[in-house]
Amino acid sequence: MILPALPFYVASWNVNTCLSGCDAGNARRTLALQGYLCGRVPPPSQYYAPPHVLRLVVPWMSFDGLLDTAFEQIRHYAAAAAAVSLRLMRAFIDIASTTQDSDFRSKLVDRAGRVAAGCAEHLPKEELAKLEQRLSTFDGSITAQS
Repeated sequence: MILPALPFYVASWNVNTCLSGCDAGNARRTLALQGYLCGRVPPPSQYYAPPHVLRLVVPWMSFDGLLDTAFEQIRHYAAAAAAVSLRLMRAFIDIASTTQDSDFRSKLVDRAGRVAAGCAEHLPKEELAKLEQRLSTFDGSITAQS
């Protein structure tokens, strides 16, 4: 009964591990898995055996919690690194391309905006322009799909 929870934890852990390890090939595969999970409905959080006798409560991580776990620490430390910030933006774009949920997509655009805002005071103008260009392209594509 608990096995359906495993992919959610594994995907969260793998995204964080792969991105912080800068292994782009593994990160892209893991992000594809992460995007696949975005379209899934999580299994029930309460299990009964026999009926009407609660035996197990499994707290599931929300999509926001999953994004925080996987990306927030990386975003914080990437504020002064253009390459990492661009890669983080690419991760959000990859995840958004795999889900049909407009709420998930808007949350990803919001996270991408946070990346750009965090870099605004640390990066030179030419590097910030690349990041803002990617953000505007991402925001425009999400708006067009909605």
